[in-house]
Amino acid sequence: ALVAKGKSDIGGAYRLAEAVAGRDQAIQFDIFNRRALDLLADAASRAALAGNLARAKTLSDTWQEALDAISETDTYNLDKKQHALTMIDRLNSAMRM
Repeated sequence: ALVAKGKSDIGGAYRLAEAVAGRDQAIQFDIFNRRALDLLADAASRAALAGNLARAKTLSDTWQEALDAISETDTYNLDKKQHALTMIDRLNSAMRM
């Protein structure tokens, strides 16, 4: 819903980050990351099918960056709340292109 609005909702982003990044929220965090990747993959597929290959490439690159960020957050035990906020920003930026 935060991405679909088409405008930034800082309060909503912080509430979502809090909900998925808590100490006992491993499943929620995983679902959040999977959904973010799915949104990017779906948008890239739609762009490719519409013949907008430049947008599809950009979204595909963003998908790879998001996957790398997820891996780094898990590997190095980085701040999950910051990761979630960055991911929401990345999604908003990618979907507005």
